[in-house]
Amino acid sequence: MRSVRPASGIPGKHGRKRFTLTETGRTEATQVSESGHGRPWQDFDAEHIAQSQEFREAGFAIMTALRQVAMSGTPTQRQKALETLQDTKRKLYSILAE
Repeated sequence: MRSVRPASGIPGKHGRKRFTLTETGRTEATQVSESGHGRPWQDFDAEHIAQSQEFREAGFAIMTALRQVAMSGTPTQRQKALETLQDTKRKLYSILAE
């Protein structure tokens, strides 16, 4: 069953198609809204957002270091970096397994 349908030939801004909810879609949207789960972005508080940013920054910093080792490192250094990455991946998955 479809919850969204094209609006009846009404052109939208810049000639784009416009869509409206069907009656079924409106009912479902109301139920989700009333259940308290209608705004999933509210599940993320400032601490969660800050930690996500820290993860992102750490990931970019690791990629920068990895690029430098890959471009400038000796074969021995590159092998050691690869082993470190593989060990890090195992450790990260073990955190999830706790």
